[in-house]
Amino acid sequence: MSVNPSAYEELKSRLRSEQFLDLLLNRVPDVAFFIKDHEYRFVTGNPALLRLIGAASLDDLIGKTDMAFTADFLAESFHADDQAVLEKGERILDRVELVPTPDTLQWRCTTKIPLYDHDGQIIGLVGMTREINDSDTVYRSHPGMHSIVEYVQAHYQGGITKADMAKVAKISISTLERLFRKLFGITPGQYVRKIRLNAACQLIRESDRSLAEIARDSGFFDQTSMTHSFRSELKITPSRYRQRFAKV
Repeated sequence: MSVNPSAYEELKSRLRSEQFLDLLLNRVPDVAFFIKDHEYRFVTGNPALLRLIGAASLDDLIGKTDMAFTADFLAESFHADDQAVLEKGERILDRVELVPTPDTLQWRCTTKIPLYDHDGQIIGLVGMTREINDSDTVYRSHPGMHSIVEYVQAHYQGGITKADMAKVAKISISTLERLFRKLFGITPGQYVRKIRLNAACQLIRESDRSLAEIARDSGFFDQTSMTHSFRSELKITPSRYRQRFAKV
């Protein structure tokens, strides 16, 4: 059945726009929605987003950027995507990326599109992100990869080798490396390191425990190993990272 364009335009003109916003923000529990202004600050988000990033309330979210909730090595990637949307008007559709949760990192599918005012100027962006599940293309053809992701999330605090990961999925190490690059764009070792770095960053931001303890509980061999990873990914030492958040 076709829709009469004039009837559609009339209906649209009479509707309150906030009805759609309320539907998107509050009625889809498995998808995190957010809106940002042209300064990369959150304007609003739904309950799923608050749970995802660990914000206590909307008041804790509004006016802040990703840097307030996320380690730099992840937040900078999010900022680069936001910049492409806000400055160039690009649309980012179904981007597979690592997104932090209160417990670990999740592979999620993210979309961001620009928001325009009546003069055609970009004034913000709207985005959504959802966890990738077994029905998605990423895992549908290679279900063993989901098992590996779950295994790493559960065991990153201990020793994890590529052989361990390959065994979980019942594939060879060479296949493991090929699939990680194809599906996620990083190596298995880089994935494990990012999981550990995220855990370490969260502990540094939220506790006063010693760096040696944090290194151990995040799965690093020792504090020196953690420092090396911080320098490589964040271009900063763990102690400097702690000092920066102590001033916030």
